[in-house]
Amino acid sequence: MSERCYLALASAVSAHRGGVVLSASGSGKLESLRSLSLAAGRMHVQCLCAADAVDWRAMRSVLRAAIGAGAWLLLARVGTLAPGVLQQLAQTFAGAALALASGQDRCMLDGAEVPLHPYFGMLATASGARHDDLAFARVPAHLRVQLRP
Repeated sequence: MSERCYLALASAVSAHRGGVVLSASGSGKLESLRSLSLAAGRMHVQCLCAADAVDWRAMRSVLRAAIGAGAWLLLARVGTLAPGVLQQLAQTFAGAALALASGQDRCMLDGAEVPLHPYFGMLATASGARHDDLAFARVPAHLRVQLRP
């Protein structure tokens, strides 16, 4: 990944937005995001997204941990998640980002208030070379807007 990509992703997280890295499989996307979080001095929570293994209950637990700890949530292969999980992920991230932008220290997660650490951020990977590739096309439009490639 180029220095320009690192700067764009870091500034997206600092602005309470997310980012996505699109590239071919096996190109080191997730390792680059891990390196970026370590270089920024942030802990990260990594989640390998698989439709058959990650349901909303599992994703909610991962989100709650990352939001409360101020960790960067690194979602590998986000395009493989089930549409319902992607929809709820988008709504939850939008709520957390809005709360962070307004300076709040709590946010709603499935009807419950959870502590919100100001360093929370979300980055994702998807296989494909372009924004319109199939791996990223399954991601709901409002999550795509929050995770700018």
